Amino acid sequence: MKYNWRTLTCSLAFPLSLFCTASVQAAPAASAADAAMQPPAQIVTEVEKRGGEDWPAEDSYQLGRQLFSSNQPEEGYKVMLKAAQAGHPIAQYLCGKCLFYGVGVAANAKEAYQWTLKSAQQHYPLGENGLGVCYETGLGVERNAAEAIKWYNLAASHNCARAQNNLGRCYLEGVGVAADSAKALEWFNKAAEQGSAEAYNNLATCYLKGIGVKADPAKGFQYCQKSADLRHPEGWNGLGLCYLTGLGTAMDKAKAKVCFEKAAAGHSANACRNLGLMYMGGDGVDANVQEGFKWYLRAAQLGSTSAQCRVADMYLNGIGTKADPQAAVTWLQRAAILGNSTAMTDLALLFLNGAVVKRSPEQAIRLLNAAAAEKNGVAIDVLGTCYLQGLGVPRDPAKAVALFQQAAELGEAEGKRNLAMCYLEGLGVEKSPEKALKLFHEAAQEGSPSAMGCLGDCYLFGWGGKPDAAKAIELYEKAAAGGDMQSLCNLGNCYMTGHGVAQDPKKAVECYEKSAKSGEIAAMDVLGRCLMEGVGTEKNPSEAVNWFRRGAAMGSVPCMRSMANCYMNGIGLARDLSAGVVWLQKAADLGDCESLNMLGKCYLEGIGVSQKDPQAAFKMFQAAAAKKDALGISNLAKCYITGTGTALNYEEGLKCLRQVADMGDPEAMDLLAKCYEQGLGVAADAAQAKEWRTKAEAARIKLREFMQTMTPTAAAKREAGLAPAGVKAVNTENKSRESK
Repeated sequence: MKYNWRTLTCSLAFPLSLFCTASVQAAPAASAADAAMQPPAQIVTEVEKRGGEDWPAEDSYQLGRQLFSSNQPEEGYKVMLKAAQAGHPIAQYLCGKCLFYGVGVAANAKEAYQWTLKSAQQHYPLGENGLGVCYETGLGVERNAAEAIKWYNLAASHNCARAQNNLGRCYLEGVGVAADSAKALEWFNKAAEQGSAEAYNNLATCYLKGIGVKADPAKGFQYCQKSADLRHPEGWNGLGLCYLTGLGTAMDKAKAKVCFEKAAAGHSANACRNLGLMYMGGDGVDANVQEGFKWYLRAAQLGSTSAQCRVADMYLNGIGTKADPQAAVTWLQRAAILGNSTAMTDLALLFLNGAVVKRSPEQAIRLLNAAAAEKNGVAIDVLGTCYLQGLGVPRDPAKAVALFQQAAELGEAEGKRNLAMCYLEGLGVEKSPEKALKLFHEAAQEGSPSAMGCLGDCYLFGWGGKPDAAKAIELYEKAAAGGDMQSLCNLGNCYMTGHGVAQDPKKAVECYEKSAKSGEIAAMDVLGRCLMEGVGTEKNPSEAVNWFRRGAAMGSVPCMRSMANCYMNGIGLARDLSAGVVWLQKAADLGDCESLNMLGKCYLEGIGVSQKDPQAAFKMFQAAAAKKDALGISNLAKCYITGTGTALNYEEGLKCLRQVADMGDPEAMDLLAKCYEQGLGVAADAAQAKEWRTKAEAARIKLREFMQTMTPTAAAKREAGLAPAGVKAVNTENKSRESK
């Protein structure tokens, strides 16, 4: 399991303790040495020149504090606003905070910025730091990293430890300045010299992780302790992680839990998330998924975007709570708005799938582009899938290959797996099974179970090397054990056909059932077919329909076609031709050529539709032909030659027939021969007719020879759709996973 270290504790928002005027941190108790709220020397001098008088409207400021302390935020803000309007810089700063958080007044980022600016212009240190935050985060003003650094420097020069922490982070991450870990450490040390709990926590992180300094776990632990002693929530969280992992101290998971609970009580989202991980994995506590969900939910409510993604996943799959897909979408949207690229990617996958939200490839593309801009490897990989399949964007295999390459370079094993798939099939690159085999090996070694399954395909069919069925079976089993349920489905195919193992239809169905129950939609269709025909299991058409329906609801085109078949033939349910047409239309809307052709036939013959409609049939065939589908082009040719649904056009018809004939279709060759025999659209030419008849017969012989290379069982099962799946389609399943 991967526990959550907060890389740095920095002030990217206003302090949470609203009126801790002597503190630069969110901790309830703070060292007076922080002195961040003390006025700078020039203002102290000005006060002295006025005879020791305090700030303007000091009485209103103090009254405002008292009202807030007595839980009267609305009245407190009104009084504090009077002090701010009179020029009290601390009141101006606090009014900005109230407007930022919506405390005692409606939140208003632009007004928050204006009051913070007024406070900073009076050289109030926390006002200067707050203004830097506004410029860095775009709070009420356009983002400007250079301007943020300017105000952080001013505040730091006035001994504001909060600003010194922010400068340290900026130097470490290269925000508005050139990255410089030595300078970062220098600023953290300056803040720590003032007794800043945040600074202690940041130094702990640096020493524990070796950021800008040689890793020293013992020293990191000491800084965690100092931060925790000042009751800093992230200090307690860091201390808990040290005890949990034995980093810089003896491992003590009971102490770790206590530390996390103290941090959680101080509203540390990281600590809540870590408690969630402990309960989910039974690490130092009894495993309890309900308790794990509770802590993840608390972390999500506190603003942890990674926890929000995890909560969404738990709602989606009913883990530790009742399944609630809409709640899942809401949490993903929150995390996406906050810039979490994983949430953007997960939302995009939901829009591509269409099972939870209305299917919208275009919306998915917008989200994927935003996540890809954040260098999210999964998003880049899925974006490549969209370009390869033409989902929400024009189909562009070459661009898909470039995106898969980019994802692979970012360490995304699935990107490398998909790149291998492109080399295997010659999509956007020159076909090279040898390169594909090499990439599958690499992706499998990098931890992709799916790539391991693809490697099994290569060994089973001899792509890129010699066939090795035993090796293929071994790889399928390993991939399935790693969670790749498509490989388990393929293993079932091997048992069904006797390919590489002794034929065992019953064992095949066991594989299909386990794969289908895990959510693998390819297995749902093949399991349904087995149940429908009684292959490897008792015949059960109604149960077959249940699996087809479930797969179809998850976006499986084969399952949609199977549903159409069941309705049209009355298998497992009452015969309903119009319902069959509805399912064909759903599959056709997803670009399925087989369904487009079947719909075309329905419109031609008036099956399941109100009346025959040759024009609608022509459009269906035209759509299939546009996808280079041989049957679609052949049907389109017949329409042109017979004038069905369109004007008679022998020239277009012959053009289509030649296109299909070039694909090796013997039927198209026979039709061309007939055209030359009868002079349809061309001058009658017996020699040309004979030549096309000869070509058609040669194509049939070649097809028969291919079928003879298959075992009789495999040939029969391939006809039934039960053969090994072969090359896996680049998938668009939800790829973001909780780190374990």
